[in-house]
Amino acid sequence: MGEKTDHQNYLAQHKHDVIWQIWLPIGFGAIAMFALGLLAAFSLQGGTEASVRWSQVATIWLILPIFVAGIFLFVLLTGLVFLVSRLKSVLPDYAMIVQYYAQMIMDRIKSAADKSARPVITAHAYKSAANRFWLALRYLLAGGYRD
Repeated sequence: MGEKTDHQNYLAQHKHDVIWQIWLPIGFGAIAMFALGLLAAFSLQGGTEASVRWSQVATIWLILPIFVAGIFLFVLLTGLVFLVSRLKSVLPDYAMIVQYYAQMIMDRIKSAADKSARPVITAHAYKSAANRFWLALRYLLAGGYRD
């Protein structure tokens, strides 16, 4: 009963990996950012030249995440534009094939729907014809419509 199953071993290893490969680096990064912020705040109390230098460092640290995100989005957008330009030359042929099969499937579905609805429509048509026949017969025999 003390033996762990393979699934439990996998979950334990996964938890261990998550802690060491995700949370620990995030924690160290957060501590480093906090330490740099404290260093910048305490160094501003020194003099004017140090404050200018640390204000420039703080500006760099504020702009850096936006810059990295911008580069990432630029690379992503460039890759998407490249893929779309490559896909544009191949897509019409495949789109025509997909459209052909979609039309074929649509025709089969429409045919099956028509076949399944035909008995109901036929029954309603016979019922309407019989009602009309009896109405016309009553009109002829009674000399007009009366309800």
